[in-house]
Amino acid sequence: MSLPASCVTATYINLSYSTLRAGKRTNEWTRRRAKLKVRFERAGITRCEVGYPGCQGDYGLSFAHYDKRRFLRGDQLDITVLACIFNCHKKLEAMPRTAMKCEVMRIISERARQP
Repeated sequence: MSLPASCVTATYINLSYSTLRAGKRTNEWTRRRAKLKVRFERAGITRCEVGYPGCQGDYGLSFAHYDKRRFLRGDQLDITVLACIFNCHKKLEAMPRTAMKCEVMRIISERARQP
């Protein structure tokens, strides 16, 4: 299929595009997330641990880190809680870094069983 000549301008068609690929940090998180999922399931943690008003329980779960992910490296990525993404995770992310860190660490310390 070819475009009409009137549509072909440098603004609309970039002939030298490249495909973006996942970087080292994304690949590392993907591997760690798979291991975390197994550890959390073995520990019996399969519902949102945060439980803010409006919590969706076991729907749309994700791992919430104790700090913004861009500041974490290595084993720090494993310090997480399980949170429903549409409510509790969003509220955690909206907090200032220090408040989010305190809240996540409080939730971790109150677990009956650690993954």
